[in-house]
Amino acid sequence: MKQIKRLFTFVALILLSVAGVAQTGSVKGFVYDKTSGEPVAFTNVTVENTTIGVVTDVNGYFVLTKLKAGNHTLNIGSIGYETVRYPITIKKGEVLSIKVDISPSMTELSTVEISGKKENLRLESLVSVEKITSKDIRQIPSIGGMADLAQYMQVADEFSGAQADRAALQKEFAGYSAELAAAADPSDVVRKSTSLVSYLGVPVKKEALPSDIAQRLDSMAVGSTSKVIENKNDNTLNLVKLVAKRELPDSIQFRAIQVGGATAAEAATRADSILNAIKAGADFEVVAKKYGQTGEKTWMTTRQYQSAPSIDKDTKNYIESLNTMASGELKNLTLAQGNLVLQVVDRKAMTTKYVAAVVKKNITFTKDTYSAAYNKFSSFVSANLTAEDLLKNAAKSGYNVQERKDITTAEHYLAGIHSTRDALRWLFEAKKGAVSSLYECGDNDHLLIVVLDNINPIGYRSLDDAQVKEFVKAEVIKDKKAEQLLAKAKTVKSVADAKAKGATVAPVNQVTFAAPVFVAATGASEPALSGAIAATSKGKFSKHPVKGNAGVYVFQVTNKTQRPAKYDEKSEMQRLR
Repeated sequence: MKQIKRLFTFVALILLSVAGVAQTGSVKGFVYDKTSGEPVAFTNVTVENTTIGVVTDVNGYFVLTKLKAGNHTLNIGSIGYETVRYPITIKKGEVLSIKVDISPSMTELSTVEISGKKENLRLESLVSVEKITSKDIRQIPSIGGMADLAQYMQVADEFSGAQADRAALQKEFAGYSAELAAAADPSDVVRKSTSLVSYLGVPVKKEALPSDIAQRLDSMAVGSTSKVIENKNDNTLNLVKLVAKRELPDSIQFRAIQVGGATAAEAATRADSILNAIKAGADFEVVAKKYGQTGEKTWMTTRQYQSAPSIDKDTKNYIESLNTMASGELKNLTLAQGNLVLQVVDRKAMTTKYVAAVVKKNITFTKDTYSAAYNKFSSFVSANLTAEDLLKNAAKSGYNVQERKDITTAEHYLAGIHSTRDALRWLFEAKKGAVSSLYECGDNDHLLIVVLDNINPIGYRSLDDAQVKEFVKAEVIKDKKAEQLLAKAKTVKSVADAKAKGATVAPVNQVTFAAPVFVAATGASEPALSGAIAATSKGKFSKHPVKGNAGVYVFQVTNKTQRPAKYDEKSEMQRLR
């Protein structure tokens, strides 16, 4: 079924959405320990007198979105810390940034007697999901309002360690392999290895691990250790032990009551009393308020913790409990600074999570190895001073020559090698045919010489340019083919005629002005087809064939549906000014 939807209806919907967003604002920030200055993870941040709240991530970071403009008070508290009331003012369309310091709690909680009758447990949850997107890519501004273009060739030497260096690293990894296989807790092995991948010891999704490691996990048995694997793409040696693999929720809704005492035993006893009272039917939030807390429900997702560089023992215990507790289950969790009465309220989006210990290390080289490679490459450059000689003799001397066309000032490095900003700067200051000096770049594992082959200044290129010739040739061929197809399609007056002439016939649904028609048969978007269909009545066949980007089209409109809306010409004209 082909449908034509009015353009003004789509635009009106977008305007309504934007207007709604503009009436709200956001607040983001970090929560720190006032004494140590360290970020406080998994701190509750709630908006007073509302059901809005979040938990800080492992860096103490939080963000609250779509808050009504005006004055609010944040309640900020965590296990073993005093709760802070933080006043904020939200302005329309703005994001407020704050930093909050909270102090460790030294207050002994008095005994509270709690009783309740046994009732069937009823859990209710109101979930608000916010998606926050951002564009963090910044490009180097182009000169003169447009990008300058250059064509260059580079001669590069990439080295990944001499044989003796590699043999030493292989021996080191053989030791790690034996230790990982024997270790019940691989934390010390990974830490000692100075692995590029931290071991958290908590369930994470595949996305938290390097792709070369993640792709191996499902083929491994739990408890097994892989062989030593070389990854030539990132120049590393790798080992992985699959510690655990479980189906667990990606999102967990929970609530908690922090419990302290003069001694650890007193805190544990008090927490047990609270736990038993809630099990007997006492209301969780009512009990929490007796201890100066809200007991409000909040969500934790896997992404909040899986990218942390490290996690302490208490946080690990906390995360493990939330992941494995059943919906409605209560638990008295013992921590270094007290106890936590924890209840999981809801579990959503079950997914496979892994606990994997990874040893990933770069294949490095010694100072002697690097010096030998540098001296060899320097000798080659000294013996080949012209661009012609460099390019002619590079391959026979064991060096790679790469050609790149149309590099612009919007790029950050050459040939996918980072730390080449100096070479890039030289490229746009040099003259045609120039040869650069020798650059050390990458992770100190690349040596680079650049030859500037051609410069294309700002403006239009001439038809003498080889790339322009190829482009024009392709366009002329496409136009000639289109002329032939248009002539062939002129006599087509029905779908049957089209089939008889060898045309591909396929339905296209949801044709609107919101976006160009996408034709799956040709794999192309066709703006011209949208207009032609709009001008054709329901049931009619196209009067003329339509030349598109990837083909020539004839069509029959089988149905049109108009979205109900009142068109106001005056308001539309005002909006478009």
